[in-house]
Amino acid sequence: MKQACWVLTFLLLLGSATAANDSNHNPLGFWKLDLQLSDYSQALSRAPKAVDLNFTADSPSALRFSYTATGEAGTIHVSYDGAADGKPHPISGVANVVSVTYIRTDRDLRGTWKLRSGSAMNQKMVLSPDGKTMASQWDDGAIASYGVYRRVEPSK
Repeated sequence: MKQACWVLTFLLLLGSATAANDSNHNPLGFWKLDLQLSDYSQALSRAPKAVDLNFTADSPSALRFSYTATGEAGTIHVSYDGAADGKPHPISGVANVVSVTYIRTDRDLRGTWKLRSGSAMNQKMVLSPDGKTMASQWDDGAIASYGVYRRVEPSK
């Protein structure tokens, strides 16, 4: 369940992806979780110590990201290579997740994570207008949490 909470936070951030091509309107690139602005008070697990997120594709036919979270239980690596097409796609790195279904709206990405237990977690990711932050919200009907990610500019 701890992995599911971390992954859900990541996916919420992912949800902020948009189909636009400029960097202010898509999540492409590297992101770091801002622990001070994030809220894991309702999460079943403790807040992660660090989270890195990398989006490598964001188009109508391809959505690809990797997520690395470090916490008290160690480090997890999650990756998604699918689309925001309303169909379930596999995700690797989270044993208790069967599939993830993403859909895109104008400024956000919404996901439903189907768990092996039969329950589901809903995720919503929203990119800020300036493209520098992304908010990821998780909700399973009983527990809600959110994470705020900051874009990491490439070194020059």
